[in-house]
Amino acid sequence: MSLETLRLLLGPGRLKIYLGYAVGVGKTHRALLELRELKRRGVDVAVGWLEPKDRPLLQALAEGLPLIPPRREGPYEVMDLEAILARRPSTLLVDELARRNPPGYPRRHEEVARLLEAGISVLTTLNAYHLESLAGAAEAYLGHRVEERVPDSLLEEADEVVLVDLPPEDLLERLRRLPAYRGVHSPLLSLSTLRALREMTLRRVARSLEPSFERLLVLVPEDYYWFRRLVDYAALRARRLGGEFYVLHPRPSPLLGPAPPLERERRARMEAYVAERGGTLLVRPGPLVPVTLEALRVVRAKAL
Repeated sequence: MSLETLRLLLGPGRLKIYLGYAVGVGKTHRALLELRELKRRGVDVAVGWLEPKDRPLLQALAEGLPLIPPRREGPYEVMDLEAILARRPSTLLVDELARRNPPGYPRRHEEVARLLEAGISVLTTLNAYHLESLAGAAEAYLGHRVEERVPDSLLEEADEVVLVDLPPEDLLERLRRLPAYRGVHSPLLSLSTLRALREMTLRRVARSLEPSFERLLVLVPEDYYWFRRLVDYAALRARRLGGEFYVLHPRPSPLLGPAPPLERERRARMEAYVAERGGTLLVRPGPLVPVTLEALRVVRAKAL
């Protein structure tokens, strides 16, 4: 089930991704600043995972923020998902969306999906070269296989994506000052590599901003007046988005035998009204939620 469908049916959890082209551009810094601001405004926040980083500024920003400590499993530390779900903060910081968990544990983005399903909003960070669509090309510049990959659908379905950018020259200077990069040979300490990763990231973000073909699904009531109002609205929105729309008319239970003449006449009138406006009428018997879920899956609608 997609993140969008989960939000429609199960809760208000929102996903915000701070996206950068490489380590050090400031993704975690920006996420911590937002979490602190939310806390100042009275929002119930917590840190679910903060990648260990030897950076005094990040450590200072994290001070005073409620932390749900990781759980130790043998030699590993993992995000304590059960403790987070029990605590249920309104907004949670989960650093490093692409982080690999130990064998036998869900992938980090699967953990995030579970948090969203529970109605917890998530702030997270991601280097663009961990996206499935970019990982292969990025390997040529990084000099190693990108093992930690996340599906591009996360970027498309996020409620908000914040591009955290820094000129490659400035990033290179910043990386050289970090203890982790002193005296080591890393492809990231190459201006040409940073420029290539940045260009890939900017192109990927630009592609996300391009208009996309939309499919809309609208649920209509029995009342014919509101049926027409909703169909007219869906038709107008579909035209503006350059997409198509479907009208779902759930029926409480399957009809036994042929439909009565009055029902057939009513359905024909509805079909004609929808068709005149460029849509498709779907009449489905059964309970509302399963019927709606099935219709979303079949028509692959992006909005309900």
